[in-house]
Amino acid sequence: MSGKRAAAAVARAAKPDLAKTEPPARTPVRTKADWHELQDSDGDPSLPFSLPSAMKLTNKSPEMSEILSEFGPPLLFTSPPSSARAARTHFQSLCYTIFSQQVADSAAASMYAKFEKAYPDPTPGAVLASVGWTGGSALPAKRKDIVAACSSFESVRGDVIGTSGGKLASIVGAAVLWPELDALLGAEPVDCEALRGKLVSINGIGGWTVDMVLLFKFRLPDIWPVGDLAFRRGLAATFGLPRDISENNKADLAKMNEIGEQFKGYRSLVAVLMYKVYDAGKAEERKNSPKKAKKPKKE
Repeated sequence: MSGKRAAAAVARAAKPDLAKTEPPARTPVRTKADWHELQDSDGDPSLPFSLPSAMKLTNKSPEMSEILSEFGPPLLFTSPPSSARAARTHFQSLCYTIFSQQVADSAAASMYAKFEKAYPDPTPGAVLASVGWTGGSALPAKRKDIVAACSSFESVRGDVIGTSGGKLASIVGAAVLWPELDALLGAEPVDCEALRGKLVSINGIGGWTVDMVLLFKFRLPDIWPVGDLAFRRGLAATFGLPRDISENNKADLAKMNEIGEQFKGYRSLVAVLMYKVYDAGKAEERKNSPKKAKKPKKE
């Protein structure tokens, strides 16, 4: 046995047998056969909606039937979330998303790590107590008024978390409104539009951020993120719309909403597949784009 093979054998023997110590993870649904089998099943009980019902409705569209056959079910809805994401509460997931706005992933992770260190069990009550919130249940619309209603805002912002005033104000806003947000999240079924409206009322949280957190963090059933460029490009490619379709154009917005209406109740499934279509298109563009000639090295 060569030295490399021997080293590999030793490394394999040293690895713990995880199958004996941990329960097996649920196998992701990846194939077309799995897809049709799941359509007739009871679905994933951890989802806040019926995936089989969503698939049956989506499959009625000729365009989406073709997309489903090509890509299969999105792993977002057929695989369990990562252990770190699964351990976070909805409030914690929203806070992480706020930290990640307009910064690199590493910066967001660093800020959230400090946040978890400051609040080992981050809750709305802990946040409001630390900033010295005096505003009661009413949330001011302007950031300066949110800051004025906190007796320790700057010390928490600079010394405890090390984030911007805008991000901390958004987190405070989320904490103030959390009783209402939590009630909306606990309803069956979840009123996605009401929840979205409440979240965008928080200073510093826009429609795009809300759509991303509701779709990818909370995995809610009926999110239609027309403000996202990648979603619109995927939608355009699938349904034969102009590539530059915009949510700011009334006619374009009406057309996108008209398409979404046929999937109402389960639009998130279609939305995630539109990202698949977009990614596939970008990969094809890269594949077909002419390669740049390498510059000769200077001698």
